[in-house]
Amino acid sequence: MNQEIAWDAEAEQELARRLRLMGWEGEQALMLRRRVEAIAQEGGSRIVTVADLDEARARSMGGGPREMSAANRALEWDPAARRDLEKETIYLRERLRHRVEEFTRESGKTRVTLDLVTQVRRMPSPMAAMRMGQAAPAVEQTPVPPWPVTFGAYYLKDPEGSVAICTLASETLMDELSPLTPPGVAIVGRVYTENYGVEKVVTNIVANPRLRTLILCGTESRHRVGQTLIALHANGRDDQGKVIGSESPQPIVRSLSEEAVSIYREKLTIVDLRDQETKETILAEAREAASTGLDPWHSQWEPSVPIVRLESEASGGMAGMGGMAGRFTPDSTGLFLIGLGPWGKTIEMEHYTHEGRLDYRIVGASAEALCRALLENGLVGDYSHALYVGREAQKAEVALRCGLEYEQDRQLNLPLPGRADQDRDSGMPRSM
Repeated sequence: MNQEIAWDAEAEQELARRLRLMGWEGEQALMLRRRVEAIAQEGGSRIVTVADLDEARARSMGGGPREMSAANRALEWDPAARRDLEKETIYLRERLRHRVEEFTRESGKTRVTLDLVTQVRRMPSPMAAMRMGQAAPAVEQTPVPPWPVTFGAYYLKDPEGSVAICTLASETLMDELSPLTPPGVAIVGRVYTENYGVEKVVTNIVANPRLRTLILCGTESRHRVGQTLIALHANGRDDQGKVIGSESPQPIVRSLSEEAVSIYREKLTIVDLRDQETKETILAEAREAASTGLDPWHSQWEPSVPIVRLESEASGGMAGMGGMAGRFTPDSTGLFLIGLGPWGKTIEMEHYTHEGRLDYRIVGASAEALCRALLENGLVGDYSHALYVGREAQKAEVALRCGLEYEQDRQLNLPLPGRADQDRDSGMPRSM
């Protein structure tokens, strides 16, 4: 612990409460304490407050505080409007509720009246409009930048940057480096696996012509991801997709095209700082790499696979968070990687064949729509796997709606009891 930093009594009490709720102790608790102290120092203070704890949580969920979207703010319902809604069956009720609240917000109102409910009842639903040959009302979408092209565990920094930092298996190091990165660093992330994880790293690198340097740092796990990235850069892969010279258990990268591998090998400089966790050393290398002023590469690549983009729609509810925790299980058709889109506006599912090839991407905003698309495209063939995917999709939807961090197979960090009203008022999700 840094002896120059003190904790005020309220912050110390709040830290203990959050650690207890998360079940963190020992090294995990110490790493969190150090992260919060670094944030306090960054702000020029030697006293840690509850605000520093909140800032640490906000950064862990995307680099800083995020405004709660208008779609997530609660609306008031007139008693007459609510009674009219409750006359519907539960299945139709939630769909009507979503349409009414959406219409109310679009009308610039904060209170749902019976008149608004009646207006929505008279309007054809989007599906009914399509059946009648009418176009559904256009919904204005916020433009999403074209990069990154695949989801993962990372923070986005300077959009014009030429440097990527990969902390390998070091999750805490990624969190600690993110707020300290100098201009020129485009992305800071981590990766755990030597196959699908390596493919995601390479895909985002070769899809951005500006990226010219990759810094590898942090803990090199038994998966030898860093060594695999270096071997792919130096030697390429064989006809079976195996990275030549990799010492990891399964260095198979079959979803990358020959063009992608070629761009990765030709344009990139790799700075090997594996097992280095000293932030000053890593940041010094980042500043030096960013100062080289290399021009963007002349070509880029991203996967060319079918993408099913679903209309934004609400599911019938948000149940299903508890119960069977489940673990990843393969299916007769292949396997799924699931995550929130790079800009936190969508849920994305990537389907890989048993040979390790990416063959489908499904992008949407609700678990119901995503799961329906999986069935329609024949991407699940096993009941237990379908249940697993459904649970993960529902967790992802909860995270999307509530502004939480989602990672496949991990439990959600839900907001603390008793803090919900305060969180809504501030517009900042808190669940540390």
